[in-house]
Amino acid sequence: MAKGRKAARDAHNVHAGAKDVGKRLRCFERRLARVRDTEAKRERQLWRARARRATLEDRVTALRSTEQADTVEPEQDVAMGQQGFCMRERRKVVIAGATAIVLKNGRPAVAGTCPTCGARVVTTTRSVVALVDADEMIKTFVSGP
Repeated sequence: MAKGRKAARDAHNVHAGAKDVGKRLRCFERRLARVRDTEAKRERQLWRARARRATLEDRVTALRSTEQADTVEPEQDVAMGQQGFCMRERRKVVIAGATAIVLKNGRPAVAGTCPTCGARVVTTTRSVVALVDADEMIKTFVSGP
């Protein structure tokens, strides 16, 4: 009887192996479908990233061209008056309507407006006396001698 049982068990294993192959096949098909979905998703992400990169490159090119057009020689900046950093435009500008002020902490500063966007620009300085001279120099430069 032992031989009969072994033969029955072997027949059962062959049949179970066929089921196992089908099960494995379905499992691999699901995995393959997930990989294809992931690949398609990554391709869409890459396409969007390339489009964003092209847009940003265009913006950088435009800003560089305007920055080169807006650049002024350093010697001219010194002659024109007090400089400050415009937070809106994120660049150094010559302060229009510069007036000498003293901040709450006692430090001397110059306040005015950005000549292009009109934002308030404040910059700290070493002394108030030097700033008044710079303010007078701006008035002379704008109105003439």
